[in-house]
Amino acid sequence: MKKNNYTRHPGNIIIKIAAIILVIASTVYFFNYLKNSKNYEETNDAQVESYINPVSARAGGYIEKVLFNEHQFVKKGDTLVILDNSEYLAQLQSAEAAFDDSYSQLAVLSATIHSAESGTQINRDQIKGAHAKYVQQQQDIRRYENLVSEEAATGAET
Repeated sequence: MKKNNYTRHPGNIIIKIAAIILVIASTVYFFNYLKNSKNYEETNDAQVESYINPVSARAGGYIEKVLFNEHQFVKKGDTLVILDNSEYLAQLQSAEAAFDDSYSQLAVLSATIHSAESGTQINRDQIKGAHAKYVQQQQDIRRYENLVSEEAATGAET
């Protein structure tokens, strides 16, 4: 029998090792592709299903700063934008000025009421004085009439 002496060529070993590495790399890539394809969807017709929700603000105004990136996941309660508060500060100052004006008007009205009450008291006192003078003159008239009727005084003195 004839014995075959095959010698292994170093190029054949390198080709076999390269083939094994290629098979292992392909297998790892395939399993990673399957694992990641559950989370992402590929399409050639450019139609995408997404979970984008419109956001409406409770207050209007100009945006000063945006605190998120496009397509970033956000949770309920996250601050998304900061609004410019200069308009709100102007409204606050206007409201404070109106409050101060109303408070000043209250002080003026209180002073007016106090003045009117004082004037009313003065008028009451003047009415009482005029009434007392009227009563005194009525008494003087009766006294002079009595004096004239008793002829204790002349009519020229009355």
